[in-house]
Amino acid sequence: MLTCSPVFAQEKLFQEEITLVVEGFKDSPTVTYTLEAIGTLWANSAISKSYKIAEEIVTGNSINQGRKGWRIFWEPAPYDPFAHGFYKLKTNINTNYAYLDFRDCQFANQSFTPNYSTDFEIKYNAVTDKFSHKDHLAPTYTEIPDKGIVRIWEIKNGIPTTTCFQDFWQNCLVIIDPGTDNPQLIWGPIPDFEATGYKIYRAIGNSSGLSKTNYSLIETTAANTFDYIDGDIDLSDSQYVFYYVAAYNSAINQNSELTNLVCTKNIENTWKASLLVETSLGINPHLYWQKHPTFTTTNYKIYRAISSVSNPRTLTYNLIHTTASEDVFEYTDQDVAQGNSDYVFYYVAAYNSNTNSTSKPSNVVTTRGGMYKQNELSEEHKTGNIKYELSQNTPNPFNPSTTISFTVPSSTEYYSVLQNVTLKVYDILGNEVTTLVDENKPAGNYEVKFDGSNLASGIYFYKLQSGSFAQTKKLLLLK
Repeated sequence: MLTCSPVFAQEKLFQEEITLVVEGFKDSPTVTYTLEAIGTLWANSAISKSYKIAEEIVTGNSINQGRKGWRIFWEPAPYDPFAHGFYKLKTNINTNYAYLDFRDCQFANQSFTPNYSTDFEIKYNAVTDKFSHKDHLAPTYTEIPDKGIVRIWEIKNGIPTTTCFQDFWQNCLVIIDPGTDNPQLIWGPIPDFEATGYKIYRAIGNSSGLSKTNYSLIETTAANTFDYIDGDIDLSDSQYVFYYVAAYNSAINQNSELTNLVCTKNIENTWKASLLVETSLGINPHLYWQKHPTFTTTNYKIYRAISSVSNPRTLTYNLIHTTASEDVFEYTDQDVAQGNSDYVFYYVAAYNSNTNSTSKPSNVVTTRGGMYKQNELSEEHKTGNIKYELSQNTPNPFNPSTTISFTVPSSTEYYSVLQNVTLKVYDILGNEVTTLVDENKPAGNYEVKFDGSNLASGIYFYKLQSGSFAQTKKLLLLK
C-alpha cells in the first residue's frame, strides 16, 4: 500500500488532515486527487468565495517525499487547502467518484470536541476501482459506494453541529445527480432549532422560478436524515424543478425558516447535449459524444431512425451498434450515404451490461442521407474501405490481458479476392511489439486476446491493416 503520511508534530488547534492513499498498483502510478466544491463554503466560519478546488498528486515514491493530502484551510501547509463544505471527490485515473460532506463545526476545531479532530484517510484501490475511508485510528477501511456520500461525522462516529457557520441554514441545500437521473437533495442539521424532522417542498416552473408559496410538500424525513432522492423527477426532462427544505418540530407543530432554493438546472448534466454529428469527413455520418457524467457504463448503444420529412410526428428508432467498451465515444454509420434524400436521426444511450440497464437518451442529432441500397454509389464508393471497423480494446486500462475486436467486410462486396488482414501492436516509440493476426480473413466479426504479462506499464498502439485500409487505436497497460 502506498501512503503519504509520515509522523510529524501537529498544532494544538485546527489539526485535521486528510491523508491520501492508493493501492492495487504493481508499479508507481501518478494519481491526482481532486476535491471540487458544490454549494457554499465556510472558511474560519465565514462564507467564503475561495477554496473551490483542491488538488494533490500521489505517486508511488511519495511515501518518502513528505505528507500528501489536504488540511483544513487555516493550517499552514505546502499543498492545496480546503474549507468546510460539500465536495465531489475524484481522481484522474478512474470514472467513479464520491461526495464528502465536511460541514461540521467539530471537524478540525478542538474548541468544540477535544478528541474529535483526529486525522482520517481516503484510499483508492486500482483493483476494485473503489474509494474507501477510515478514521486515522481505525484498523480497517469502509468502502464508499459509487457516487455515495460520506459525512465527516460518520467517519468520526460523532453528532454533527453547524452552529459555527455563518447563515448555514440559508446556504446549506445542494442538489446533485446520484447516478439515477433523479435529483438528490443534501442539507445539514439546522442550528438553533430543535428539529424532529425535515420537510421537502417542490415546485415545477420556468427559468424565472416561483414564489415559495406555490410549493407543495412532497416528503418529511427523520431528524437525523439529511438527504432525499426525488424519484418522481427525471433529470433528462427539460422542465425546471425547484426545491427548498424546512426543519419541523412536531411537538409545537412549527416549521423553521426556509433553506436556500435549488433547481434541477443547477446540476451539471452535459449528457443531454453531448452528441454531435460530423458530415464533412466523407460519405458517412460520423457521431461523437461525451462520456456519460453519472451512469456506470460498460458500453454505449447507438440508435437510428429515418424519415422522409424533417419534423416527423413519430419516429421508430432501431439499435444499430453497441460499442466494444465504455472508452469508445465515436461511431461512423457506414450503412448511410449522405445526400439530399431522407432525414436520418440518431441518439446514444449509455449501457451497463452487468445490470442490463440503459441510461436516459442523449440529445437527438439529424443529417440528410439514405441507406446504401437506396443510393446510386460510384464504383469508388463501392470499393472503399467503409465496412472495416477496429473497436477499442476492453478492458482499457488492462492488466495483464485485454480483448481487441474488429470487423472484416464481405470480400465479394468490396474486393474480388480475400484480403490479407494484419493486426499488430506497437510501443510508444513505434517499435513493433507483436503480431496478433496476419492471414486472409473471410467476412465476419473477430476477437483477439492480447497478453501484456511480459511488458512494462505504459501506452501501446494496435493497428489493423488490410489493403488500403488502416486504423490505429491506443491501449493502456497499467500494472
